[in-house]
Amino acid sequence: IQGLSKELPMATVDIIKMYEAGAKMNVPREELAGYVTEAVKAANAFDAADPQQLAEELGRIRQNFKLSKEAASELVNVINYLDDNALVTGDQLIGYMNEVSGSLGLAKISEKHTAALGSTLISAGADAGTAAKAVSSLFTRLSTAPDMKPVRKALQGIGLDAKEVQKGMLRQTHPTPVSYTHLTLPT
Repeated sequence: IQGLSKELPMATVDIIKMYEAGAKMNVPREELAGYVTEAVKAANAFDAADPQQLAEELGRIRQNFKLSKEAASELVNVINYLDDNALVTGDQLIGYMNEVSGSLGLAKISEKHTAALGSTLISAGADAGTAAKAVSSLFTRLSTAPDMKPVRKALQGIGLDAKEVQKGMLRQTHPTPVSYTHLTLPT
């Protein structure tokens, strides 16, 4: 911790609190230094008022989406990109991600696609909570599409089979990568 306090632009006390937040979110001991380094970078990039809370929220996302340290680092980069290039802040996206992680974890949508979807909705004017509820509801309904007549009929209306939609959602464990450099967001 003392070594990191010499390398990172943050007070030692805050670094200790971020270590504690990471440990609370079950970040393995051998990964804590790297985790805190990423969290400090995110806190600086997002101008976080409470770095400890940000570290805890990032840890919760990592835990809920079952991300490796590399995947978690990539997600922070995606959130930073969206923060810089859309009408959304990193804090809004992180709050949104925590709210949807349970239902979208079941739908097997990637964390990067989840962030891009949230960024689009928040940039269009929805607050993070409303965007999270809408996305969670949508994916919950799609995952139970064969059992719900209105959803089944709506999917039929656009030429999709409800059982195939459900099967595709549950089978998709490694989604196709998306290039976020060409992401078009509403202005």
